[in-house]
Amino acid sequence: MKCKRPQPSHKPSISGFTLIELLVVVLIIGILAAIALPQYQKAVTRSRISEMLLLAKRFRDAQIIYRLTNGRYTEDLQALDIDSITDCTDVRVCKYGKYRIYCGSNGSTFYIGIQHSVNNSLPIIESYNFPGFQCLSLGDPKKAAACETYGGRKRPNNDNYYYIDF
Repeated sequence: MKCKRPQPSHKPSISGFTLIELLVVVLIIGILAAIALPQYQKAVTRSRISEMLLLAKRFRDAQIIYRLTNGRYTEDLQALDIDSITDCTDVRVCKYGKYRIYCGSNGSTFYIGIQHSVNNSLPIIESYNFPGFQCLSLGDPKKAAACETYGGRKRPNNDNYYYIDF
């Protein structure tokens, strides 16, 4: 007697995704991206402002050390004990990495300003010879939002400046 091979009772199915399933996945990814992107941009802005604040603190501390040594503040950024200052167009304006640093002094007071040389949507961070830092928005709503993102409080009587405790 001859044995017959059993025949499959159904055809093998082709595996894959339906169009609806793919659309649902794309929709979910789109929703997640819409939520995550603004948060990511805020985190990047906070990081850059934090870097600017650290840099302003470093220059402010260098000014204080210079005053303790020489009895006055200096307008010459190259006289401060800070490495990596480059491309000085003036003794008061230099580059430090991706930032433009500028300063001024009349001997008894000083100010230091830090500006991102590439990203114009970031505010200017300023430091004077008193505690605290200021975030200058120049009337730009994006820069004002960046100051507020980092916890800046509006200064009374001036809409362009924000106090930042650091």
